[in-house]
Amino acid sequence: LTNIFKKSFCKTAVILMYHRVDTVSNDERLLVVTPSVFESHLIFLKERYEVIALPQLVSRLQNKQ
Repeated sequence: LTNIFKKSFCKTAVILMYHRVDTVSNDERLLVVTPSVFESHLIFLKERYEVIALPQLVSRLQNKQ
């Protein structure tokens, strides 16, 4: 699956959005991610992909890098 994802998005950017990172015991809408799960997501992404800040992405798009 990782290889398919890399091939599909080779020249594109994927922007992830989290609704909320918090330690909430009752999340009726299932929109909260705990800090430890969020950290594990970031570690996973950093190990497999180039993670950059939004301003850096904008700069690259403007310079067509």
